[in-house]
Amino acid sequence: MERFTKDTTWKEVFDTPEFTPYIPYIAMFYDPAAPRRMENLTLSCFGEVGGRGTAYGFNRLLEILKSGQKVVFPLSEPDEKGKAAVLFHFPAIQKKSRKFALVLAGGGYRFVCSASESFPIAARLSELGFEAFVLHYRCGEGYYAPAPLDDLACAIRFILENRECFGVDESGYSVFGLSAGAHLTATLGTDNLGYKTRALPKPGLIGLAYPVITMGELSHSGSREALFGKEKKDDPEMIEAYSIEKHVTPAYPPVFLWQCSRDSLVPIENSRMMAQALKENGVPCVYETYDSDVHGWGFALGEAAEGWVDRAVDFWEKQN
Repeated sequence: MERFTKDTTWKEVFDTPEFTPYIPYIAMFYDPAAPRRMENLTLSCFGEVGGRGTAYGFNRLLEILKSGQKVVFPLSEPDEKGKAAVLFHFPAIQKKSRKFALVLAGGGYRFVCSASESFPIAARLSELGFEAFVLHYRCGEGYYAPAPLDDLACAIRFILENRECFGVDESGYSVFGLSAGAHLTATLGTDNLGYKTRALPKPGLIGLAYPVITMGELSHSGSREALFGKEKKDDPEMIEAYSIEKHVTPAYPPVFLWQCSRDSLVPIENSRMMAQALKENGVPCVYETYDSDVHGWGFALGEAAEGWVDRAVDFWEKQN
């Protein structure tokens, strides 16, 4: 019987001994001043779909922790605010490839929703035979651009520096991102700020779920302000540099992209302009849309987008 379900309370999660050291990274909207403020809510507090996905990811994470495998790798020491970049490893259940996958959750660049978005996707990728990683990057007040991108580059370098330990190769890796995490992921593919400028290997796939793409007129304004800070939120140079659709070239990695057509939070034009930029530059792309107003389906268990991770993997493998 699975330990966690969509009806599990956060108190039960917090009281799980194996999870105790990692509460700051698995609790949604973690507040160090009130770390248990969510404890009377269930995993479905932010939607039933997210609750099912969160339970699925937590069950896999608990399984790995109970096996005695090392799961958490700090990429930086906690600063004066107690924040640190942290990498979670979801090892392949039956390894089929030396390619690895890295997953970045959204949260409007104010927090990182790893529990509801990254963990279930990494769990599925590990079931499909890949070494999967979740990056809990630093963001929010005081961690403006390029801090999240610095953490992403650091995570990729850490995995590559320990490639023999993890059993992975540097070629053809994938990076999956959701919402604001998808903006961070998409930035990695650009010529002006991405993998080339960081001396990193080219990703084999960029996976984008309901992404923030532009920082211009049709941006998610909250993500822009959180990434740039209040003083620079309207800075034209920052807006230009971080509007992904303006920096797609033929060297951009292949992309799997999806969004709900009536997304209530991030305008659908974000994914449309990304798909158009990719098409104009001859970059291989799969673009899916679903007739819904939901933003944040995550793994999308039981919804129209269900199975998108598997389809993205199929596309990834065909490209490589």
